[in-house]
Amino acid sequence: MELSADIQREIQQQFKNSYAQLLADITRIYEQGAMRDALTGLYNKQAFECDSTTNHFGFVGILFADINGLKYTNDHFGHSAGDKLIKDFAAKLKETFISPVYNCYHISGDEFIVAGFDIKIHEFLGSVLSFHKSLWDKDNPPLAALGYSAGVFSDIAEITEYAEKAMYEDKQKFYDNFPQMRR
Repeated sequence: MELSADIQREIQQQFKNSYAQLLADITRIYEQGAMRDALTGLYNKQAFECDSTTNHFGFVGILFADINGLKYTNDHFGHSAGDKLIKDFAAKLKETFISPVYNCYHISGDEFIVAGFDIKIHEFLGSVLSFHKSLWDKDNPPLAALGYSAGVFSDIAEITEYAEKAMYEDKQKFYDNFPQMRR
């Protein structure tokens, strides 16, 4: 049985549409994967850099966090314990800094960034305070060093730099108080 030219054209068009949709789906999945950290499921450094160049209006809040004692954990308890520490910390970030208001990023081994775009600064500071309190346990050293900053989006590089500097100052205080945890 021979198909008419109209039916053949319709089949070809449907095939082209299906193929185009398949390519679009594959591209979307790839791009999502390229912007996610495999260990934590958080966005990665590339995603932060992309989000930092996207135009936003209003205020931005940046929290820079560095897990305390990751090397110590890896050296004394193994890398699987270190990975668990990273995953647990990422989960704690996601619990406090809820999307879509905030994006959480795992940018390197023990470093994380939380970015709130188009936020109310007092709400951001309240979330930072709540998160900071959750890291303290009277019987253990704090889980992470933190630094944060907020301001207008046009100054995001400066805001991020300030938050990172404040985090390193907090990290130094941690090592001053817990020298046995120094790398």
